[in-house]
Amino acid sequence: MGKTRKICLFIVEGIADESSLALPLQNIFDSYYKQKGIEFQITNGDITSRNGTTVQNIVAKIGKAVTNFLNRHHLQKKDIYQVVQIVDMDGAYIENSGVVFDASKSFSQYPFYGENKIFVQSPEKISLLQERNCRKSQNLERIISLPQVMGIPYDIYYFSCNMDHVLHDNANMDDTKKVDEAEKFADKFGNDSEGFLGFIESVYPKSVDCNKEKSWEYIRMKNNSLTRCSNFILFFDHSQ
Repeated sequence: MGKTRKICLFIVEGIADESSLALPLQNIFDSYYKQKGIEFQITNGDITSRNGTTVQNIVAKIGKAVTNFLNRHHLQKKDIYQVVQIVDMDGAYIENSGVVFDASKSFSQYPFYGENKIFVQSPEKISLLQERNCRKSQNLERIISLPQVMGIPYDIYYFSCNMDHVLHDNANMDDTKKVDEAEKFADKFGNDSEGFLGFIESVYPKSVDCNKEKSWEYIRMKNNSLTRCSNFILFFDHSQ
């Protein structure tokens, strides 16, 4: 890895996330932010909802992801000019009553994300999913306005209800298809910066002012954390 350009480090949950975004973002940075590069750190799951993650240690866990990246690539903090975390919303802000078991329905995988409900595979799973949502939403509240991690400027953007939902209009994609679909998306937009930015802009919440605070206010309301939207377009307004 070259050290001539400062790095924007994207923290993502899985390999499909990196596969989707790496080529389009690299093309944009090569075109518009020539003195800056991008790299990805995969956390193999959602830090914000993981068992054991709390409002007391969430910042440290993000910092650990940054440290892991630095150690792996033999870099220093000064080589990173910004840390950007990409998070799936997973319906985290819906009411507890929106987590249900319905014996009349059988889905190929659980939890299953509907338009206004999250379906679980058994009545016993309801409380576990509710606890996950509580944990995730509390941890998000801790970091939404977090200015820095390890002294490095930090920001966080959401895909709702998850990245597959936003990019492929499928909130419940089979895990075996995720990387293939991610590569198709990257092939489509990898060399089409205008097309990629136009797409990302098109999934910004409708009738919401283009600023971070308003976008997070929207996603907290009602069942909006299950809807298909993303505030990632705001990154490009503040990344220069």
